Amino acid sequence: MNSPRYTISGTVLKLAATISERLAVFPVSGSFSAEVLSPRLRRENRIRTIHASLAIENNTLSLEQVTAIIDGKQVVGPPRDIQKVRGAVAAYEKLGAWTPHSPTQRYRLTAKGRQVLRQGK
Repeated sequence: MNSPRYTISGTVLKLAATISERLAVFPVSGSFSAEVLSPRLRRENRIRTIHASLAIENNTLSLEQVTAIIDGKQVVGPPRDIQKVRGAVAAYEKLGAWTPHSPTQRYRLTAKGRQVLRQGK
């Protein structure tokens, strides 16, 4: 029989109990319910994903500017960077309709993907 490489001290036990108590209360709270958090978290993840993906390609817009563009607000920045955000948002919205493993749609996906990214539509 293997023995654990750690010892459970009184401090560790108290911390584990505190964490358990807080986790038990979390889902019950109305402002933190799954119905409320899910859309908000999805939106935030989408914004961060778009921002990070474009930052890799040297897009200079900040997370706040990307958020503003997604919200339909005017942003001051390089026009090409703004267009890339719009294209990424459009591609993200159409992602569910694309079937990349279909042999008949492989070319169409590439051509359509380029069009979406260039025009943002």
